[in-house]
Amino acid sequence: MSTSCGHSCGTGAATKRSHPSLWRHEDPNSSSLTLDNVIGNPPAKVESYLLAPGDRLLLHTNGVIEARNPDGVFFALAEAMEAVSTCTPSQFLEQLHRALIRHTGGHLADDAAMIVVDRLDEEAGEPVARAAVARHLEA
Repeated sequence: MSTSCGHSCGTGAATKRSHPSLWRHEDPNSSSLTLDNVIGNPPAKVESYLLAPGDRLLLHTNGVIEARNPDGVFFALAEAMEAVSTCTPSQFLEQLHRALIRHTGGHLADDAAMIVVDRLDEEAGEPVARAAVARHLEA
């Protein structure tokens, strides 16, 4: 699952089409969750999304999904997430970052920040995401 934490690119319909922000491994066609749902123009109906044990949430800025290669092709975030879906949180972020840099030829035109949150089962113990977030914040 991912959500864009950048600015909206237009109407809700256009945002859903061009920025598939909410993505679940089980349902890649699920509805979008954009920044407009959080601030600015909140929807009349509040939607909640349950993170089940084992789910992963990626928060990212619009610079990630609007990144283009030299031919103008947008970065395929959903495909990149699927390719690294079994990685640890730190590996997941590292591999997505590498894929983004490869895609753009090393030239990002906008900020590209990502945070990953994993929902662990109740018996999993210490959250492994804590170390990954701390390491990426220090970098």
